[in-house]
Amino acid sequence: MSDLVSAPDFVLLRHPLLPLEQFEAWCQSADREQYILAQYEQAWLDEALYVSSPSLHARLQELRAGVGELHEHPSERRKFLASLARFLSRAAYRCTPFGLFAQVQLGRVGATAPAEGETAPALRRGIHLDSGVEAWLIETALQDRSWRELLKWQISNTAFQSGAHLNYVDWVYQANRQRSYRAVEVSFDEALSLVLEAAQSPRPFVELCEALVRRLDVEAEEAGDYLHQLIDRRLLLPCLAPTASTACSLDLALAQSPDHPVLAPIREIQQQLHSLRHAADQRQSLVPQYQVLRARIEAQIGAEDLSRGVLQIDTLDARPAPVDAQQLQALLGRIQLLMRHTARPAGALQSYKRLFRERFEDREVNLAYALHPELGLAYPNRGPLVSPLLDGLRLGAPAEADSSGAPGGLLPLERLLLSRLFGQGAQGACIALTEADLQALPSPPALTLPEGGFAQLSVLPSPPGVAPKFELRGLGGRNGLELIARFCHLSPELSEAAAHYAREHRDEHPDCIYAEIIHHPQDRLLNILRRPSLATHELVYAGSSDKPREQQLWLSDLSIQLLGDRFVLRERRSGRRVIPRLSSAHNYHARQLGAYEFLAGLQDDDGPWLGFSWPAAVQHLPQLPRVELDGLVLARARWLLDAAQIAALNQAAVSDGLRAWWQAMGLPRYVTWDQHDNHLPVDLDNPASVGLLLDDIIKLPQATLHECLALNAASEHGCMAQHSQEWVLPLRRRPTPPLPAPAAESAAAAPPASPPSPVPWNPERCHLQGEGERHPALEEWAYLRLYTGAGYADRVLREWVAPRLRQARAEGLLSGWFFVRYQDSFEHLRLRVKGRDRAALIAVHAQLLAGLADAQRQGLLWRVQGDDYVPELARYGGRVGLSLSEQLFGIDSDDALCLLDLEAATEGQAESAPPRWLYALASLDSYARQLSPDPVQREALLEQLARQFLHEQAGAQGRSAALVAIGSRFREFRRELDALQRGLGSLGEWQQQLARSEHSRAPWLAALHAHLPSLPARQAEVVLHSLLHMHCNRLAPSEPRRHETLLYDFARRLERARQARKPAAPMGAA
Repeated sequence: MSDLVSAPDFVLLRHPLLPLEQFEAWCQSADREQYILAQYEQAWLDEALYVSSPSLHARLQELRAGVGELHEHPSERRKFLASLARFLSRAAYRCTPFGLFAQVQLGRVGATAPAEGETAPALRRGIHLDSGVEAWLIETALQDRSWRELLKWQISNTAFQSGAHLNYVDWVYQANRQRSYRAVEVSFDEALSLVLEAAQSPRPFVELCEALVRRLDVEAEEAGDYLHQLIDRRLLLPCLAPTASTACSLDLALAQSPDHPVLAPIREIQQQLHSLRHAADQRQSLVPQYQVLRARIEAQIGAEDLSRGVLQIDTLDARPAPVDAQQLQALLGRIQLLMRHTARPAGALQSYKRLFRERFEDREVNLAYALHPELGLAYPNRGPLVSPLLDGLRLGAPAEADSSGAPGGLLPLERLLLSRLFGQGAQGACIALTEADLQALPSPPALTLPEGGFAQLSVLPSPPGVAPKFELRGLGGRNGLELIARFCHLSPELSEAAAHYAREHRDEHPDCIYAEIIHHPQDRLLNILRRPSLATHELVYAGSSDKPREQQLWLSDLSIQLLGDRFVLRERRSGRRVIPRLSSAHNYHARQLGAYEFLAGLQDDDGPWLGFSWPAAVQHLPQLPRVELDGLVLARARWLLDAAQIAALNQAAVSDGLRAWWQAMGLPRYVTWDQHDNHLPVDLDNPASVGLLLDDIIKLPQATLHECLALNAASEHGCMAQHSQEWVLPLRRRPTPPLPAPAAESAAAAPPASPPSPVPWNPERCHLQGEGERHPALEEWAYLRLYTGAGYADRVLREWVAPRLRQARAEGLLSGWFFVRYQDSFEHLRLRVKGRDRAALIAVHAQLLAGLADAQRQGLLWRVQGDDYVPELARYGGRVGLSLSEQLFGIDSDDALCLLDLEAATEGQAESAPPRWLYALASLDSYARQLSPDPVQREALLEQLARQFLHEQAGAQGRSAALVAIGSRFREFRRELDALQRGLGSLGEWQQQLARSEHSRAPWLAALHAHLPSLPARQAEVVLHSLLHMHCNRLAPSEPRRHETLLYDFARRLERARQARKPAAPMGAA
């Protein structure tokens, strides 16, 4: 079995500040409270506490000094010591980077192990101002108008002109300094038009002001006031620092600005920050310097909302960390096997896709217009209007519209595990799976990945010289850098490794634009969004980019189209496909701006849900065993405690009976209490550690505990001096080799060679501001949707539509018409009518409505709905091609009405009358010969359509079986097909009608054949495919696409048989 992913050349290692032995030492200490306090005498741990919680650190200083409420109130002292104990537990167990409590380390695959004596810790701080503090310092300075006038300004990248209005997103700061975004609409006037055009790229305030003065003939003061109003409304934004960067935002912002008095205090803060960075590698605590910096910041912006501190500090362990290549390769084999057997469709955006298809069908539309909350389809699909009655009110927990979690239905692997579970009992030993067990399961569907993903693994302690075991903590991601990119600022080597990883995949697809999503959700969240520039372009929405404007993509620069079940974004200027990527671990589902959530959610549109978790059916069991795959832990053993068991644990903690309790329960000594990704390690032999657990669960009806693999393994093997450790593996998808061309059944079946065209042709794309050209109702066309069942549709056409159209044509009112069969949520007919002039069109429209009202009263229709006509220019070769195609549609539609009359005339001869599909096949055969006169090209055309529709209906997995079934069906209907060749009975009458239609089509097809060479080769094919497709659509009374799958295949076989019957050309014939 081929590999899905290739081994990375680097790994991100994560480990906590302290070794695991802290837990044993805490348990064995004579005074456990004093032990906790003594640990914070360590400089790095003391500093880590200050960075994460300045208020807790201040209370610790009070306790040491013997002042404050902690001495006066024992209960407060106990709570405080519990908080310190939690932080200490984190510092000795959790690998998630958090200030100085845990570090990251660059691991090189296959590198040589460092020599003895080179392994001393080399912790390096990465010191930045907290991004919320940076934002507030700049926000405060921007209130000074004289400084504003020295800066460059750019129009908001959310701005989008819609008719007479300009829509954009601004924000206000709430009392807690949280951004509250809101949609704004302003009237579009000449001044705003000028600024919108001039400020697409950063422009100095003075230049914008001069442009207003020159173009609008206003005074400079008036122009300046106008620009300041736009700045206050956040329609003009300063170009100071990018939202996502490895550099310090404050440094970047100050570098963009000339000196100004308002910046003096900020430059002092910058100097203090630089001094801290110079001391970043020192081993002694930097708390005194931190406190000085904090005091200076408080003097500038106040102490409000600074409880989390003013600094963001990440820590790098700079020691070399070799990773064994063979060990990694063996690990990847098990991970890939698991990926194949746990992959499920992500199911992202499904309900939104249904609505999108109803609103825009398969048209290519401007992305900003598509997401417009009033004109398009807001995402998520919720009303944007604010109501005081509903604001903040929660009425239960509504189901998520677009869940990307694993859907229901058991996979073969899950069935195997359940059979093992019920075979041995929930209290049994570990369920140990082998590669052979999984190979014996039914073959899973082919798995396709985006660029790759990441695997997060816990490395269990092991004795020296013994290979460690691993626990798989998570599989996910779309590009593999989500958990890595934010730490690249710590190390140039890590940054280069990540950039090289990103380039390696994207170089395989030079025709696509990979664009990093840039968004500013909340000021403080920029701390975790820090990352290097990993793509040539950035997709910017309510954020800031420092790339040139031509490398920034705004919503209005893009188009969107729903092709099949996949959204496709394209840059309007070049037509190249745009693939959005978010290389951060930001939870973009958590009440974000809808457009940002949508863009980030598109990542899940091209990848599966991966990973193992126990099915919901067994989650209620009081115990679940560990699950391993060839030694790789997939799920930890788990216990569900009820209220009585929690009470018993509480009693055991106060009566010195903890060991008896956990042994009776069948628990190991070390467990974890998990709340999402926050795992609290608990030593069940240590009453103080158990007390931390009881503080959380004592009032709960039940609590879930998991075995703590790292601590139990360290205790078992005598390795408590080791650190807990995690690996983050970036998994890059292996390059996909080009598929060999399928072997043709004959040389004649090979389609003509044409150069690949990665950009679908669309003459409107570059100027696409909304959803393309639209003909308002009754301006040139009348467009009606006739909602009825498939069984009534032909009757409505023959009895109610056809007579009125024939009358209108006889009176000279009708210029053209056609219909199509369509299904969105409901099956319906789409009727389009063009009048001789507008008055004639209105008259025909009135006659049709009157007749259709009668049909509705007789119960043949349930809705008649008018609409605008949106012509498909791209699909039919531009304006010229569409005009010709509309004439051909009219002839097809007249043929369909003739067929309905022919069927009505033979209605009493049901046994001898040919089936509809046979009429359709005759018509398709006739039309294909006229549309593509060359037999080789005609067979290739039918072959392409047959393959396309077969893939749609059967998929890659079912293709072979479907081909066998279609061949069998072709032979089954040999008698009917012979009748078609002889042209007997009503089939003969139908073929006479087709001959008349060929004569009518001839001039239009001649003009079309003259036009097609002016189009790209691929687009010319699309026109021919679309004409045949719509021809068949009008003839199939129901399930047109399933009918087409067989019709194209049958027509291809008939064409091949016709060519085989031709006599061979004599030797030497020209």
